[in-house]
Amino acid sequence: MKSIIFSKNWLILIVLCVLSMFLLISCTKKSEKVSEKQKVFFNHYFSFEGTIANGINLSIDEFNKTNQKYELIGNALDHESFKTAIKEDLNSANPVELYIYWAGARTKSIIDKLAPIDDVWQEYNLDAIFAKSVVNSSSVYNGKKYLLPITQHLVVIFYNKKLFEKNNIKTPTSWKEFLTVCKIFKNKKITPIAVGSKSKWPLQFWFDYILLRTAGYEYRQKLMEGNASYTDKEVVRAFQIWSELVENDYFNKNPNEIEWDTGAANLLVKNEAVMTLMGSWLIGYFLGKDINWQEDVDYDFFPFPTIDKNVEDVCLGPIDGIVLSKDSKNIEGAKEVIYHFSKTESQMLISKYIGNIAPNINVPESFYGEFQKNTVNIIKNTPNWAFNYDLATSPEIAEIGLNAFAEFIEFPELYKTILENIDKKIKE
Repeated sequence: MKSIIFSKNWLILIVLCVLSMFLLISCTKKSEKVSEKQKVFFNHYFSFEGTIANGINLSIDEFNKTNQKYELIGNALDHESFKTAIKEDLNSANPVELYIYWAGARTKSIIDKLAPIDDVWQEYNLDAIFAKSVVNSSSVYNGKKYLLPITQHLVVIFYNKKLFEKNNIKTPTSWKEFLTVCKIFKNKKITPIAVGSKSKWPLQFWFDYILLRTAGYEYRQKLMEGNASYTDKEVVRAFQIWSELVENDYFNKNPNEIEWDTGAANLLVKNEAVMTLMGSWLIGYFLGKDINWQEDVDYDFFPFPTIDKNVEDVCLGPIDGIVLSKDSKNIEGAKEVIYHFSKTESQMLISKYIGNIAPNINVPESFYGEFQKNTVNIIKNTPNWAFNYDLATSPEIAEIGLNAFAEFIEFPELYKTILENIDKKIKE
C-alpha cells in the first residue's frame, strides 16, 4: 500500500515538473516574441515648440501598441539640421528606413536613394483616400509613387485679433488696404509685421507671395525651374514692393536674430506686433501650454492680399510626407508604417496637434476647427497650389536664395545688386 502511495506521489511530482517545464518554455517563448519585435527607424523634423511634435509622437505610440511584429522608433531633428542630415544618412552604409520630407524639389533631389511605394498604394487602394491633385503634385516622381502625404499646410497672415478689434480694423483683402493697416499700427507704436528669420526660411514666404500676386503662377514656375532670370522685371518689381515694406519700418528690427515662433510669433502674443506671415503649423505653437492662444479669440488669419487684380489667385504652402530609403534593412516593416500613417485616424491625430489640413480626404470636415474649415474653403476655391521657394527649386539654388533674402532684409536698398548676385551664383 505504501509502495502504491509512494508511486502516486512520484507520478504527481513528475507531472508537476513536466507542467512547470512547459509553462517555463511557454513564458520564455512569449518573452522572446515580445523582445523579437523588429525595429523600424524613422527620422523627422517635427521638433518645434508647442504641440507640433505631439501628433507624430502619439501616432508612433499608436503603431507600437497595435503592431505585434514591428517597433517604430522616432527621432526628431532640428528643422535646418535635417536638410543636411538626411543626405548624409542616405549616403551611409546603414540608412534608417523612413523619413518625413518635403514634397516637391526636395524629394526629387534624393529620388535615386528612395524606394517606390506603388505596391503599398495598390494593396491598400490609397488612390481612394488621397485627392488626385495632391498625389500628382507631391507623391509622383518619374512616373512612380515615392511619398505618402501626411500634412498639407497653407501659408497665411496670422493676426492678433484683440488688437484688430480694439482699433476697429477690418481684415484687408487688397494691397492698398494692407498698407493702410500697417500704417495705422506703426503710428500707434505697434510693429505691423513680425518676422523671425534666424533660420532664414521664414523670409521666403514674402518673396513667394509678392511674386505670385504680381507675376502669376506660370512665371513663378519658370523661375523655379531655371527658365527665367532673377534680374527679370517681374522679380525686380516683387523685390521693389517688398523693399518698401522694410524701408517703411513695417517689420520688426533685427529679424535675423530671432526665430519665427519664440521670437516673431511671441511678439504677437505680447501685443508688441500685430501680424505675421506663416504656415498653419503656427497653430501648434499658439496651442502650447505656455501660450494657450485660442483661434477666433486671440488670433485669426486672412489670405495674402491681392496686389494685381488681373493675376489669378494662388495658394502657397508645403506638403510633408513619408519617404522610404531603398538601402535600409527593414523595408517590409517600413511599408506597414507607411500604411499606418495613411489611415484616417493617424492623419486626424497629426492634424489635431499641428493645425494642418489632412491630405486623407476621409477626414470629416466636422473634425476641423474654424481655422482649418476656412483653410479648406480657401484651397477649394483657389485654382493653383504652389510649393514655397525652398521646396519649389533645387536645394542648391534654394540655399543661394535664402541667403540672399536674409541679406535683403538687412539691406533692402541693395535689392537690385542682391538679385544680380543671385543670378551670377546660379550660373557659376
